[in-house]
Amino acid sequence: MRSHIEIAGNIRVKGHAEWPEGLIGRDLEAYALVLLEAGAGYYWDESLETGIEVQAGDILVLFPGLRHRYGRRKQDPLWSERYLVFNGPIFKELERDGLINRNQPVLHTHNDNDYRLAFARLVNDVLAGHQHIYPHQMLGQMHQLIIQANSLHHQHLQRQLDWREQACAALGEQLQHEISLQRIAEQCGCSEQTFRKRFRKELGLAPQQFRLQRRLDHAQELLMDSHYNLSDIADACGFCDQYQFSRMFKRHRGKSPGTFRKEQGLSPRTPSARA
Repeated sequence: MRSHIEIAGNIRVKGHAEWPEGLIGRDLEAYALVLLEAGAGYYWDESLETGIEVQAGDILVLFPGLRHRYGRRKQDPLWSERYLVFNGPIFKELERDGLINRNQPVLHTHNDNDYRLAFARLVNDVLAGHQHIYPHQMLGQMHQLIIQANSLHHQHLQRQLDWREQACAALGEQLQHEISLQRIAEQCGCSEQTFRKRFRKELGLAPQQFRLQRRLDHAQELLMDSHYNLSDIADACGFCDQYQFSRMFKRHRGKSPGTFRKEQGLSPRTPSARA
């Protein structure tokens, strides 16, 4: 079987329309790339326990023999996609080499404009029948689209990692003082509201909860040094006083600071001056 691009097309679904795939999904006999150009929704296949959220700029990679479904959610007003269906030994080799991976069916291109244009040009060329006139050139373009999608996806992951590292580092600084989330958000290139939502989504807890955990981590380190009394530690970690510190430590770590010290073989200290 030779490698070839089978079909291409465009789909636009408005808010009042029903998504055509239904609930059970479908199997393909070939590979496909789907570029979501507008809207947001989900992707699911039989290897996943739950669906993956998708948005404009994402690439869905569909595999032969893998039952899947995707589409907009009911509350979203629009779904617009372009797709390319392809098959053959070249693409099976790409899967063996990991450039297309069943464990990574969604690639984030960060809505790259050059990629969108290249994808649209190839779709239009297939619709015009050029794959029969220039088969090798168009297979090369298909190959390049797959490579570029992977590159953009890895860039997206790196930006996410850099963002998380920057946000976590800022929230872990100057624990003895109050901080401005607005200032940290500006450093991370977004509004305070976006920062709060994105931080909770990516790390599973609110920024202030994360900062409290860093304060308690630092307090736990200081508790290992018997030269610091509870008042010293409360001041160093940004608590109002040793009583608030003791309450918060016990609530989140399951034991009082004094009990923690006893378990480490250290004597509890009183709020007196350092020895």
